[in-house]
Amino acid sequence: MNQSPQAGQTPQGPPDRTYEAPARFVKGFYLLLMLWSLFCLFLLHQILQNLSLDPLYGLLMIVFILVFMWYFSLAFAYRIDVWRDGTMRMTSYRRTISVKAQDIPKALAPRFPVGFLKFRLEREMGYLFYQAGDSDLQKVLQMIKSANPEIRFTNL
Repeated sequence: MNQSPQAGQTPQGPPDRTYEAPARFVKGFYLLLMLWSLFCLFLLHQILQNLSLDPLYGLLMIVFILVFMWYFSLAFAYRIDVWRDGTMRMTSYRRTISVKAQDIPKALAPRFPVGFLKFRLEREMGYLFYQAGDSDLQKVLQMIKSANPEIRFTNL
């Protein structure tokens, strides 16, 4: 797992609040993504057979799309740790992001009871597996709100 340059911000000691997405939800998402990948491979293979394109071109196109999709989807955080001073650590399979809650202007929840909570970070977006009504997640969000009263939560 890659560490972001800001990983040194994490305070000593265990986090004050932690939310970890349910394993069945995370596994279900990646299973769905794997099935989608297989479907795309099958569909693109069928299309490329009917076209007069070089097979290497088709293979490169498929590989690029799937690698791109998996690369970004593995950055969705399944765990968030928050300390009282507002330091947050979002952990995904690809990397760990450490950021201060005070640096996050906006968080956008999905319109459905499950999905991804999107945090607008300084130079990028951070996505967290989200399940509405989870008490641990609500406590984490309250701690973020207390550390950064200026943050705007949408759809929460």
